[in-house]
Amino acid sequence: MQLHLPLDGLPPEASAGHAAWRSLSALVEELRATRRGVLRGGEPEALHDLRVALSRLRAVLGTFGAFLRLPPRASEERLITLTRALGRLRNADVSSALLAPVAATTKGREADRLAEVLDALDLERRQESRRTRVLLRRPRTLRTIGELRDWLEAPAFVPGAETPLAVAVGPILLRIAADLETHPGWGIPALQAGESAAAGLSEAETRTLHGLRRAVKRTRYQLEAGAPDDPEAVARAAALHRIQDALGRLQDLAVAERRLRQLGEGYPERLPVVARFMLRAQRDGLEDWDELRARASWRASSPAREPEPV
Repeated sequence: MQLHLPLDGLPPEASAGHAAWRSLSALVEELRATRRGVLRGGEPEALHDLRVALSRLRAVLGTFGAFLRLPPRASEERLITLTRALGRLRNADVSSALLAPVAATTKGREADRLAEVLDALDLERRQESRRTRVLLRRPRTLRTIGELRDWLEAPAFVPGAETPLAVAVGPILLRIAADLETHPGWGIPALQAGESAAAGLSEAETRTLHGLRRAVKRTRYQLEAGAPDDPEAVARAAALHRIQDALGRLQDLAVAERRLRQLGEGYPERLPVVARFMLRAQRDGLEDWDELRARASWRASSPAREPEPV
């Protein structure tokens, strides 16, 4: 399912409250539709669509939450449990998809060991899929979606929600940009000119880059929601999308590496073909990331101008 940016064409004079209502209206419907897709068994595409809908919804709530009077079950915090469950299912899917093509290049005992890993990942994926379906059907999940829909039918706002969108959201986007610019993940890896990326990352570096990827994704969605017609913000959101994809690839490799060490008998020494594949993939991923990091010159400035006083 193609997710549509819900604020395209919003009048410049539209209020923050109007923008929030319109954005949430589209995203709640996306959430309902993608939830049904996962329950019908349309993985992994439906799973991806549901995760994107949830991430965008959480970003919009983070951007506009200060202007809204939401019921307790409709808060961003109530969506976090569902987001984490979907992440576990996606990790199992991605690890299997990443390692499956390597099976054709292995032989003998290594092929048997890799087959055992893939079987274990498939079992894990099926278990997580069942857990996710249970969670999506729980009354708690349905109440959260229901209260969001109820709020859309009778929206309630706090004073200040009538402020024009650009004036209300500009300071929020400035703060978001400042937080992202100072994230420690931008320093990993610090390569010298002509140097190849390191073969591996420490656990601490992997966690830091994973945190940066989440911050990049959230900032991208907040820019798209809060400044949909600002050319500078649109360009920066597109750049963040590329960085998000590169960091996502590194995270997928880190998860697969972790599962190989947990499930693969004697990895890496006794699965040499798999180990070489992982080494090349991570090196390529780090070099792609380092190139994008070096090109992100916009990090030195903010994504939105401070609005003029009204």
